[in-house]
Amino acid sequence: MLLTQASIGVFGRRIRRESHIVLGLILLPLTFAHAWFSMKSVSMKSANMEGLWLATAALLLLGVQVLLGTALIRRSGLSGSLRKVHLAVGLGILPLASVH
Repeated sequence: MLLTQASIGVFGRRIRRESHIVLGLILLPLTFAHAWFSMKSVSMKSANMEGLWLATAALLLLGVQVLLGTALIRRSGLSGSLRKVHLAVGLGILPLASVH
């Protein structure tokens, strides 16, 4: 789902912008639910700590992404710098989530 959402944002046209926004807003609660159920079901003694740190970093960056995306939606006339930061943070999330 994360890869689909990212590819729509990078390669999608303006028509698909709404689906990129909707998937982005759905992704954050799904990520929190995944983290919640994973932490409840697995003993922390058997957990992979590197994976937990990668997932935590990805989750924090995903929260930043939602804030950046919200700023982009509110101010559609912004320069490309905020879009570049949004893209860079998104590209940072992909490898973290993939390695996790």
